[in-house]
Amino acid sequence: MRSFLSFDRFLITVMMLLIIGSCSDDVQTPILRLAEQSRSSQHGWYWSNPKPQGNHLFDVSLYDQNVGFAVGLQGAIARSTDGGQTWALQASGTTEPLSGVSATGPMTAVAVGANGTILRTVNRGVTWKRVQTGVIAHLDDVDFADAFHGIAVAHDVTLRTSDGGITWKSLSRGFEDVDMVDGSTAFAVRQANIYRTTDGGATWDSLASAPDFRRLHGVSFSDGTTGTVVGELGTILRTADGGVSWSVQSSETTADLEAVQFADASHGIAVASQADFRQPILLRTSDGGDHWLHDDQWLVVEGAFPPYQAVAMLNSSTGVVVGALGNILRTTDGGASWVNKTHVAAGHVFSVSFANSDDGIAVGLPHILRTTDGGASWERQTMGDYKNLYDAAYCGPSIVVAAGDDREPGFQGGVILRSTDGGATWTTTHPQTPPLAGVDFGDACVGVAVGGDGTIVRTTDGGATWAVQAEQTVESLSDVSMLDANIGVAVGRHDTILRTIDGGVIWKYIPHTLILEDLNAVDFGNSDVGITVSRHRILRTVDGGVSWFEQPSGVDAEFVDVACKDRDTAAVLASIRFRGQVVMVTTDGGAHWAIHDVIATEHLFAITINDKKTVTAVGRFGTIIQAQDLLRPNV
Repeated sequence: MRSFLSFDRFLITVMMLLIIGSCSDDVQTPILRLAEQSRSSQHGWYWSNPKPQGNHLFDVSLYDQNVGFAVGLQGAIARSTDGGQTWALQASGTTEPLSGVSATGPMTAVAVGANGTILRTVNRGVTWKRVQTGVIAHLDDVDFADAFHGIAVAHDVTLRTSDGGITWKSLSRGFEDVDMVDGSTAFAVRQANIYRTTDGGATWDSLASAPDFRRLHGVSFSDGTTGTVVGELGTILRTADGGVSWSVQSSETTADLEAVQFADASHGIAVASQADFRQPILLRTSDGGDHWLHDDQWLVVEGAFPPYQAVAMLNSSTGVVVGALGNILRTTDGGASWVNKTHVAAGHVFSVSFANSDDGIAVGLPHILRTTDGGASWERQTMGDYKNLYDAAYCGPSIVVAAGDDREPGFQGGVILRSTDGGATWTTTHPQTPPLAGVDFGDACVGVAVGGDGTIVRTTDGGATWAVQAEQTVESLSDVSMLDANIGVAVGRHDTILRTIDGGVIWKYIPHTLILEDLNAVDFGNSDVGITVSRHRILRTVDGGVSWFEQPSGVDAEFVDVACKDRDTAAVLASIRFRGQVVMVTTDGGAHWAIHDVIATEHLFAITINDKKTVTAVGRFGTIIQAQDLLRPNV
C-alpha cells in the first residue's frame, strides 16, 4: 500500500491515482464490467486534512461578525459564523470551480464560477441552489451593494441583478473584478483599464488606464469617491474623486498584486498572487495607501503556502485572506500579524497506515502526522529538514516503523524511524543503505524494508534492529508486502518481482513476461490473493505470489497504489485521461469496478483501508481525504 519511489533521482514520481485491484480465488480473469463511471461519483469523500479543506480558494466575503464565505476549486464553499475565526465546509452541490462570492445579508449569499455557475443561499449556506441564466462563461467575480443589487463579471459578459440574484440581465462587456458602492454605482477593472457604472451595470464608462498598460486585477472602494486598484508588478493606483483622477502609490514590490480591500478610507490590505518568497506577499496600509507596509519576513505564515488570491476586511482590524491549498489566514491587527486558520497544513504525504480504526500514521516530507481518532484530527510532528519518509507500517498496536532517506550531512542514505508509543515519540536508525521506499511486517517481530539498488533490510525484533540482506537484485525496489512471518513479495523497477518464504532472508526472482514497466506498489488481501500495479497494468496473483497474470481494468488509466482489504475487495489509486484522479473499487474480485472521482485536486500518492473499511488517500501539501462507504458491494 505504498506509493512508488523512483530511485533514479530518489524522488517520488507517482501520479495522483487511486486504483482498485481485485482479489478473488478464481484463476481465470473475470469478465470485466464497469459500474458508477459517471463524474458524479464523488460519493462518500470528506476532508481529513487540512481542515476545512485543501483545494485552492479564490475569493472570500465577510458580511458581518457572524457571516462569511470562501469559495474555490471542486465547488468548495467554506462558511464562517464568527468573523473568520473558524470555518466549516458546506455542501455546494457542484464540482465546478467557484471564483467569486458575495455575502449579501445575514442569511443570503451568491457564489459564481465556471460554466456560468451561479449559486444562491437563503439559509446562511446550509443549502445552495443553482440559478439558471443561460450564460456559459466562466464568471470571475461577483459583488453586491445590498441584499438586492449585484453584479457578476466574466471575460466577455457582465450580469446584473436587482432582486438578490434570483434573476439576472446580461451585457456583452466583460471585466476581471468588480466592486459595488451602492445600488447604482460600481467600479471594475479589465486588462489595464478602470471602468465605472452609475446605472447598476447597464452601461459603463472608461475612466483611466494603468501606467505602462500594466494589467489590473483588483478594485476596492470604501465609498463613492475613495478607491484603490491593484495589478501586476506591484501596481497600486488611488483615487479620491470617484475615479476622475488617479495617483500612483508605491508598493515596494514587483510582485503581481491580485486583490485589495479597504475597510474604510484609511485601512486596507493587498495580497500578491505569486509565490515568490523574495517579495512581500501581504501588504497593509493605515493611511489610505500613502505608505504600504510589509513584514521583513514577507509574512510567510507557518503552514501556509502562497500564492494568495483574495482578501476581505470585516473592520479596520479584522480581515481574512484566502489562497492556494485552501489556506485561510486571519488578522486582528490590520494585517500586522496573521494566524493560519487551516489545520493541519503540512508538506507532502507519501504514505499512510492504520493500526486499527482509530490510530494512524501519515509520513512524508517534512512531517509525520499522527491521528488517534480515525483521521478526524491530526497532530503534526517535525522530523527535520533532511528526512523524507516514503512508507510506514505497524507491527503491533503501538509499535510503528517508517522508512525513507536522510540527507543530513554524515547520514546520507536510508533511514528507519521507530515508535513504541503509537507515534508520539521516535528513535532513528541509519542502516547504512541507499534510500528505503517500502516497509511491511508479517507479524509483531518480522519485518522487511526495501529500497534503492535492490536493498533489502530485515528485522526480527519488531524493528528495534535491522540487518542488511544479501543482494538479490540490482533493480531498485519500490514496495514490499509480507503475507505472514515467512512469505513476502517485493516489487520494483523493470517489472521486478521477488518472493521470500523464509521471512526475508532469501528472495527468489519470479519470472514473467507480462509487462515491461516499473512496478509501483503491491498488497495482499489474504495469504493467496494479491495485486501489484505498474503505470498502465494491474497484475494479480491467487497463489501467494508464485505466479501472476494481468487483470484488465477496463479503462485507460495510470495506476499508482493499491490496497487490498480481503480476497475480493480492493482499491486502486489511479488517474484517467481527461478525467483526473479517481479511486477504482471492486468488491467482487474485479468482475465489477466502481470509479469514484476524488474531492482533492492535489496529486495523491498512496491509499490504504483500515479495519473499518475506511479508505484513506494521501498526497501533496498534506492532503488527506477519507471515505467510509466506497467499499459497498458492486451492483
